[in-house]
Amino acid sequence: MDAGLYLSALKKAYSSSFDLTDGLLAGGKRFDLYGRFASTGEKYVLVKKAKLWEVQTFEHLLVFRAEDFSPADITDLVKLIDGTLEPDLVRGGEKYPPENHMMTYLTIVVLSGKGFSQEARDAVQRFSYTKNYLFTFRGRMETHLYLVDLSNGSVTYSRAGKEYSHIFSDIYEACRKKEDKGEKK
Repeated sequence: MDAGLYLSALKKAYSSSFDLTDGLLAGGKRFDLYGRFASTGEKYVLVKKAKLWEVQTFEHLLVFRAEDFSPADITDLVKLIDGTLEPDLVRGGEKYPPENHMMTYLTIVVLSGKGFSQEARDAVQRFSYTKNYLFTFRGRMETHLYLVDLSNGSVTYSRAGKEYSHIFSDIYEACRKKEDKGEKK
């Protein structure tokens, strides 16, 4: 399957709730697609000025293509998360996230038309990256990592990514059906 077709379908699926940008350069790494989602919840009494509490939840979607992806690339991703993604996207360059921050999900999707080695798939299944801020008083961050094999539609995911892995499989199936019908978009 063509990665462009898959990316187009991914954009369509996420466009209703994410602010999407084609291309992002972060820490020397080029991402084909970047998306940001933000949600705020609050409880107040009678008037909005009498706010009891407020929470903010975010998700950052980062998608890139990699024909050769190995366990060493996961080590490089962790360095990228530590050095650039977490400080800039989660904390906004500050020491801690905003006061009402509850949760940030960092979703990283790797696309390949050639497939992935068994070692890479095993490494992703073992992958876990979370971070708590001030004993979770300032929330936490959780990373979801997915490998999407465009040659056969298999999706390999990290432990934290299990719940949403079906999204990427469903997008692949929709694209495959379009290809079977001879449609381009």
